[in-house]
Amino acid sequence: MHQRLEEYVASLPVGLESYAECVVKASVLRAALEAGGLRGPESGLPDQVQRLLDAPPPVTEWIPEVLSVAAHLAIIDKNKLSDEAVLDWTYRTNRHLAQSRLYRAVASLASPEMALRAARLGWGMLHRGVELSVQRGKGSAQLTVEHPQSAWTRLVHLATATGFRAVLESSRGKDVSVKLSDSHPDHATFDCTWS
Repeated sequence: MHQRLEEYVASLPVGLESYAECVVKASVLRAALEAGGLRGPESGLPDQVQRLLDAPPPVTEWIPEVLSVAAHLAIIDKNKLSDEAVLDWTYRTNRHLAQSRLYRAVASLASPEMALRAARLGWGMLHRGVELSVQRGKGSAQLTVEHPQSAWTRLVHLATATGFRAVLESSRGKDVSVKLSDSHPDHATFDCTWS
């Protein structure tokens, strides 16, 4: 029943205890629960994941990155979402998060160029131990996310592309395209364009 979650946990060096130095704001999980309109799992989950879904921490609290990924995968498994449905859900979630009062100041900058200048700051508001680098061009950018081995999956990389798209659109980007151009167990590269 929890196939994606079980595969993810098995890929980690010490299961859900892996990479304690990598944390993410609870706002990411809370946005997924609030905007997604999906049911959370009721049973059969690892205790840490079950507790996180039963009582999500306040938006400003840091939670382990692997637990956040695991909780998202548990919801995906419970709702039997296809990859396409996952990407639609994460896009809606990321739009909701980018437009929330907590992150609107960063996301609603005057242009995608300005948003990308502040991208590391915005990323740092959400993630620690998972690094973002940005190479900007005119109407384009290449973003690279680096993380510990297997902390993120290819599906997480694809979902992250929807987050970058949501931020660029929220910063008044037109015809925004964000493509996952490279996905590896320890990093992903995204090619972004807009007009």
